[in-house]
Amino acid sequence: MSLPRLTETFHAGIGTVQWITTGYLLAVASLLPVMGKLGDRYGQRRIHNLGYVCFTISSVLIAFSPNVAILLLLRVLQAAGASMFQATNIALITMYMPKERRGRSLGIVSTAVALGGMSGPIAGGMIAQWLSWQWLFLIHVPIILFATWLAFRSIPNQEPERKPGTFDGMGAVLFTAVIGIVILGVTQGQVWG
Repeated sequence: MSLPRLTETFHAGIGTVQWITTGYLLAVASLLPVMGKLGDRYGQRRIHNLGYVCFTISSVLIAFSPNVAILLLLRVLQAAGASMFQATNIALITMYMPKERRGRSLGIVSTAVALGGMSGPIAGGMIAQWLSWQWLFLIHVPIILFATWLAFRSIPNQEPERKPGTFDGMGAVLFTAVIGIVILGVTQGQVWG
């Protein structure tokens, strides 16, 4: 329900506005392995907490987007932040939670992710109906600020053990390209025939 509202606001076609969601999901899916590798190399806590900061800043900036192109660009930045904490949260749980509480903690995180995925479209539709479009991106800022504060306060600050080897930049680019082509084919296949 929020996409039609955004088409009216930005005077853009539904195909363009759909990329607000599709581009976000594409960027998250493409960047998860990259961010996981960066977490291994530079520290899970550092990448995780930086992801919260990036997500929060981009969420606020999105609300001030003057056009759909800038909104899409900032949405990719938001997705990069999300992929940073999504790629490292499981690793942090397995590193720092006692073995007897680890399964429960992993279950809570998995449940939160599933509930977010299910309730997001419903909440987005209600927000778009009752509030301005900016609230689609601002409504979660207080929660993410609290989560950021908790992460910096609670996650132990230990330097990672340096992993040997180099970062496979070409592999990351190829992975992102393949994911992008598949999603582009699925979303635009019927339009292209």
